[in-house]
Amino acid sequence: MNLLEKHKKIIGSVIGAAVFVLSILVVLFYLYKRCRGEFNADFTDTILWADAAVRSGKYCDPDYWYAYFLPFSGIPIMIPIVKIFGLSYFSHQLGMTVFLFIFAASLFIFFKACDCSVWEALTLSGLTVIFMCASQVTRMIFYGHIIHYSLVIVFMCISFCFLKKSTLFEDTAGGGASKKAKIYTVIIAIWLMLCCTNGMATLILYFAPFVGCIILERFIDKRPITYSGDRSLIHTVAIFAAGGLAGYIIKMIFFASSEYENSITALLPADGWVWKQSPFLLEWIKVLTGDSTGDVQMMTFDGIRILGMYFMALVILIVPIFALISYRKIESRMLRLTILYYWLMFATTMLTYSVSYALVSNWRLAGLVCAAVMTTLLYTLYMIKSRRNVRWFMPLIPVFAVCALLCMLSVKNLPSAINTNETDQLIEIYKANGLTRGYASSFWNSTNSANVLSDGEITVSPIFIYPDGSYEVRKYQSEPSGYEDVPGVERYFVVVDSNDIEYASDTLGAHKVDEIKFQDNLYIWVFDRNIFDNLEPVF
Repeated sequence: MNLLEKHKKIIGSVIGAAVFVLSILVVLFYLYKRCRGEFNADFTDTILWADAAVRSGKYCDPDYWYAYFLPFSGIPIMIPIVKIFGLSYFSHQLGMTVFLFIFAASLFIFFKACDCSVWEALTLSGLTVIFMCASQVTRMIFYGHIIHYSLVIVFMCISFCFLKKSTLFEDTAGGGASKKAKIYTVIIAIWLMLCCTNGMATLILYFAPFVGCIILERFIDKRPITYSGDRSLIHTVAIFAAGGLAGYIIKMIFFASSEYENSITALLPADGWVWKQSPFLLEWIKVLTGDSTGDVQMMTFDGIRILGMYFMALVILIVPIFALISYRKIESRMLRLTILYYWLMFATTMLTYSVSYALVSNWRLAGLVCAAVMTTLLYTLYMIKSRRNVRWFMPLIPVFAVCALLCMLSVKNLPSAINTNETDQLIEIYKANGLTRGYASSFWNSTNSANVLSDGEITVSPIFIYPDGSYEVRKYQSEPSGYEDVPGVERYFVVVDSNDIEYASDTLGAHKVDEIKFQDNLYIWVFDRNIFDNLEPVF
């Protein structure tokens, strides 16, 4: 026992480093050996935006039809990579590798700022990184592209790191803050401005919880609230609010909201709210478990994984409740702020998710689930170190370990990347038939994913096909050049499903010169000319 106590720090450091490094290796294995099998159009956002910037020479290409535009996102990461390696799957892998290290580093500095030792911060960071490999949903959100729901976690982590050095912490006695603390306060305001250029989703998921947790902490405090006593806090909050709102105004002026961005924050009719249509608890659990086909045997690996992640989803839902209940007994101010941040993020998410079109996809809960994981891990560590209710929290350690192992094995058990993706199979058919330019009636039928997976050799742009047989350009993650005639290209194609065949067989389909069957409900129509002229339908 004496030997164990003597080397406790060394053992802890080794364990922490091992967990952290292993988590990075697991995600790298996913990116370079397994991700291609899951790659779809949703994965392409960041790299396509960067490609548009490279080709146009403008950070925001005025001719590109963005689903939404995130000025402060992964675009700066991807631009130099695309310049060197072009629009390719390898560029995507490199860009996501860079983001992985940014994500992991931000988690580490967050946990370190929350009074964790180096090895504790490494362990909690590594576990969080691994848990975000739990399902196809979390893998897509955090390691498939760089989007709101992963970015808000990075924004939060960096903000909390700076916050500990700001006037909010240094001026607790009312004696004034140092110049260094004031500089950090301004840095946070600038950071908030940059982050909030990403629009409404960032305001809801990051800005409101961050500023709100600072205000709520003071309201919960039993000390009387006075202007003289809280002048520094008021000024700090005002500076933060000004920074965030300035960023949002910049977004509104220079980067107009898209139809998609507006649609996910539009309110549903009351009879479509989550409370009537889809129970929140089910969607929460499915973020970690993924969908079940209904015939999975309990004692198979998939069955054990689903049960394990089911339990993990309940743990990260329940533990933060106990954290909030014990709020006043927690000495760590950073942990208290983290708990408040999480619950405010929960409130703002549910306020919008439950009654808006955002609820059509449960992956919009992924950022909140990650915040719940972080809060649960941090609170569990705090309670064990404080020797409070240890009998209840110690059993969570093997739960975390088993669930982390299940996440790693689930990545390992994913199908090999070669020829498991439907889009890759379509690309082989395109190449075998000399097809390089075409369209798809569904955004999912290999439109943008084919462009990336073929390393830019094949261009597939999205179109609409309507029940009356007409068709038109789909201005969504696409650009006018994708519909233009290309010198030397004599044959164009359209990927259609069974519905499209029913709608357009007598209109667009009547002009095809060849038909290639891919699946029972998916065909490739081949034409001897482009089906668009100046963005207008030809047939």
